[in-house]
Amino acid sequence: MTAQVRRLLVSSGIVSAFDFAPGFPALMPAGLDLIERMHALYEAEAGRVAAVEEAPADPLLDSAGYRASYDVTHSYTNVYEVDGEVPAVLRPDGLRELVRHDGTDRVLLCRNPLFRAETTDAQPLIREKHVWGVCQMVHQVVDGPLEDAWAGHRDAFLRFMEAMLIPTVVVEAPPLRSHARRRILTFTRTPDGRSWLTCTLYHLDDDFVSRLGARGAVIELGYTAKLIAMGVALHQDRHGVCLPSRLAPAQVLVPARARDDVRGVLRGTGLRVQDGKADWTATLRLARRTGAPLVVGPSAGGLVRLYTRGDDTTRSVPLGSLAEAVHDELRRHDRVLWERAVAFQAPLLDHGSDGTHALPEDAEDAPGTFRLGRLVGANTEPGLAAVRAGSALVSDKQRIY
Repeated sequence: MTAQVRRLLVSSGIVSAFDFAPGFPALMPAGLDLIERMHALYEAEAGRVAAVEEAPADPLLDSAGYRASYDVTHSYTNVYEVDGEVPAVLRPDGLRELVRHDGTDRVLLCRNPLFRAETTDAQPLIREKHVWGVCQMVHQVVDGPLEDAWAGHRDAFLRFMEAMLIPTVVVEAPPLRSHARRRILTFTRTPDGRSWLTCTLYHLDDDFVSRLGARGAVIELGYTAKLIAMGVALHQDRHGVCLPSRLAPAQVLVPARARDDVRGVLRGTGLRVQDGKADWTATLRLARRTGAPLVVGPSAGGLVRLYTRGDDTTRSVPLGSLAEAVHDELRRHDRVLWERAVAFQAPLLDHGSDGTHALPEDAEDAPGTFRLGRLVGANTEPGLAAVRAGSALVSDKQRIY
């Protein structure tokens, strides 16, 4: 799957065909646009829980301070360290700095890319050494109800996944050493039958965060540009990628030769409209390659051509009803992508190609399997059916990335 995803990421202009080094991908302008729009979608949902503030962390942290903070839970060896007069950790996560930030009862977001000393094969935007599109959320709850904040962040991420058109199951996992007293993990399944971890939501251990300088309970959530790779894997057809309408930098492409009356109508829709190529055919090819949801124009005889990327169809609509039609077609485009992605989740109760499956929570585990946790939520009917059945998520692997 990842080799195919890489080809799509390159052909759509999201990443460069040439990496800086193995595991260090080069993002193209379209990829940076996607990451910024992805973050904006999450920020809008997180803002419904508490006020949001961006708080970037220092890309260099003194190694001694970093180790003193984290070694109480685990000795992390997957970070790069720089030798010098004061040895430093290079681009680690920002938890220590976010906890110490004056951000009580606010949602703090750190979007610094991370460096990870991975030894596995690099996989584009899934498991790289230079981790792009990182969002680390820390909410330090002092005055408000902790349970409301915990449930709010769980639901906010699920709504975010719905906006990204990524089918998701929510798993309540066991505590993690002395790091997290409660954990929520979210997973999605790609067409190759593999399950992927898409988010971690932790209620951090009190002793751990007190060493970091916390003044209250700390909730931490993290996701990366892996979500874009998941979307590319889920939303594709024989032509290339398809992008959800809320994520796509351009929702409508217009051939340069389109008439001014068409452009005038589109300007009044409030949609993100961009010029395509000179003519209809070239613009159609551009939309198929880059995933733009709609192509509009040119007009003739009072009719306008309208192409919908989701199901690769074209129809003609009267110019007078174009504004309504483009909104309808964007909704239909998203519905087609969603239904296609949900179909890949339907066999959730069966073994995926990686051995991940749901089973009754009181069932005995098979030898060589690991229980990831209890299913407590989902945004699809197959996932909700597994939740209603009281299922647990089980895998042949102890940890899924």
